[in-house]
Amino acid sequence: MGLRGFFVFFVLLASLCSLAFFLLLTDPRYLSVSGFLAFYASAFGAAWSMIIVGWYFVFMRRGRGGSTSARAALARHASLAALCIVVALFLSQMRSLSWYTVVSLAALAAFAEYAMLFGKKR
Repeated sequence: MGLRGFFVFFVLLASLCSLAFFLLLTDPRYLSVSGFLAFYASAFGAAWSMIIVGWYFVFMRRGRGGSTSARAALARHASLAALCIVVALFLSQMRSLSWYTVVSLAALAAFAEYAMLFGKKR
């Protein structure tokens, strides 16, 4: 495990500690917009790093999935999945999460993935 691996573990630990702080020690009634932005940023960091760490322990330790294109795809997929998780969490907090918003979110994620894969390369 190199420097990138330590960076991912650091992001995981920092974001999990930040989430624990927000969940255990703060009262949401007294938070302003910046408090909610910090909470969602730490939720994004935790989801992103958990996906990457999970991928490492499932595939890299068995000797599969070490190519550069697979690592780039992992970073893209992890970011997109973490963003979808945070948006679903936000919609749930606003009491707007239903089956058709989940389907719309999945369609937007699929379109974003398609656009990243087959967009114009300059």
